[in-house]
Amino acid sequence: MSNPALLSPDDLRVWLQDGQELALLDVSEARHYARSHIVAARHLPLSQLALQAPALLPRLGVRIVLCSADVDVDAAQEQVQRAADLLRELGCTQLWSLQGGLQAWMAQGELLIDGYNTLVKAFGERVRQHFEVPALSAQALAQRWQQGVPTTVVDVRTLGEHRYSTLPRALSYPGTEWPLCDLDAHAAAAQPGHLWAVTCFSRTRGVIGTATQRVLRGADVPVAWVDDGVMAWVVQGHAEVSDVEQAQEILPVFAQSQARAKAQELVARFALASVDDEGLARWRDDRERSVQLFDLRPGAISRPGIQAVAGGQLLMHFENLVVVRHARVVLLDEPHQLRSAVTAFWLAQLGECDVFLYAGDAGTIEAAGLQGGLPQYDDVQSVTADALASRLAQLQAKVVDVGPSLDYVKTHIVQAVHANAAALASLQLAHAEARDQGQWLVLTSPDGQQARHAARALTRSLSAEASKNVRWLEGGTQAWIAQNQPVEAGHRPEQLLTAFLDDWGSIMRVPQEKRLPAWSSYLRWERNLAARLDGDPGVRFRFFDAAA
Repeated sequence: MSNPALLSPDDLRVWLQDGQELALLDVSEARHYARSHIVAARHLPLSQLALQAPALLPRLGVRIVLCSADVDVDAAQEQVQRAADLLRELGCTQLWSLQGGLQAWMAQGELLIDGYNTLVKAFGERVRQHFEVPALSAQALAQRWQQGVPTTVVDVRTLGEHRYSTLPRALSYPGTEWPLCDLDAHAAAAQPGHLWAVTCFSRTRGVIGTATQRVLRGADVPVAWVDDGVMAWVVQGHAEVSDVEQAQEILPVFAQSQARAKAQELVARFALASVDDEGLARWRDDRERSVQLFDLRPGAISRPGIQAVAGGQLLMHFENLVVVRHARVVLLDEPHQLRSAVTAFWLAQLGECDVFLYAGDAGTIEAAGLQGGLPQYDDVQSVTADALASRLAQLQAKVVDVGPSLDYVKTHIVQAVHANAAALASLQLAHAEARDQGQWLVLTSPDGQQARHAARALTRSLSAEASKNVRWLEGGTQAWIAQNQPVEAGHRPEQLLTAFLDDWGSIMRVPQEKRLPAWSSYLRWERNLAARLDGDPGVRFRFFDAAA
């Protein structure tokens, strides 16, 4: 297909500041993106593009600018071209490539930043400063416990993260479930000197959780964030708690009427916007603006055009969930609307979208098909788990797992090797080896869909005759497991056709013996992050008056 039009770095800076919708997409894999990327660029790697683009790009006519942080210039150009071809196939019509790539952007004096979720983490640091969020050091927390001073620790991450690693005695109240707690009704609130200590793994969510309580209840509420969270607690020599269930202590929650009153007060104080059924219907039919709906209710299930994001995590994962700047974001909630009001309060200040509370009944809103959609790949042949097992027993198949590396390490088909789904050259080599041995090359992934897309890309790069031995596994590794077929965990060096390119260096994946220096280094990076983003055209924080 034809190359996308070129957009100069100067024009991109103008577009980032013109207030119109724009999707600046970095299609490199996570390892490259985390090393260095444009601040405003959203990460949508080529390996995930076909799966994620239809939901993340609900309006096909939105301006899309493509770039790649891959340090190999030729590889970066190839990734941009392949991404443009796929997006055209999905129906996107306004495509550009950043002229000169990231090197040209940097040559113009613009910033490249390292790390992941950098915008939201920098926002958290500015929230801490703007709202004067009080902190409690790990040492001070330990001293309070040693001295018997009443202290209740609340972990505002997801329950899964809480179970993985948390502070002793911590209660799990993720994100916007925490503001629903009636702190004054808890018995501990009457104890002299009692303090609510809010924690997360490092900084951002602890800061936001603490600031939220102060905004809702006033600056006199006895609440502080645990400075640097679980990481500082461990780095300073204290023992974390792992594999925990929710503590038996349950915090009282507001009645619906009380929660509703809190939400209405917040909406009125900060002029938060809402949309009714009629307005939303117009927006969903609008071809000039993008709209994304997020269901914040616990237990909500994603459906076409509506993404469920429970646990109050929309803000923390915003950069992965909303890639179109200035899109309309509509928040669905229970009738009290406190979750959506708190989320809207923070998203409005992040400055990346136009955010609205949904004024209708979230339980009755209808799903809506997206303008685009996944193409139907009828030309790519599949194989069932039973049939694959038979061919493997006869040494007539080679399996390549192209799913996320974390899933591969957790469990994969016995003897399956791993490759990044976008690593076309590595898949071509694996195909040639399988063909020479008279074998099928079978691609798999957790549910099979990523394998299906990778198989199509591979077959399109081969002749019709050569591609006859390419298959993807129906239902993926999940279907294989459901048939009680053998699996294994971990990996050996010889099983990796490519490096784990989707591993962006998460501190959660650091080996136990290396984590203390790694965690200390990470905390220094996060503390200094916000100042590095000052003046960047991709940063649009706009804080409310803290005294309002």
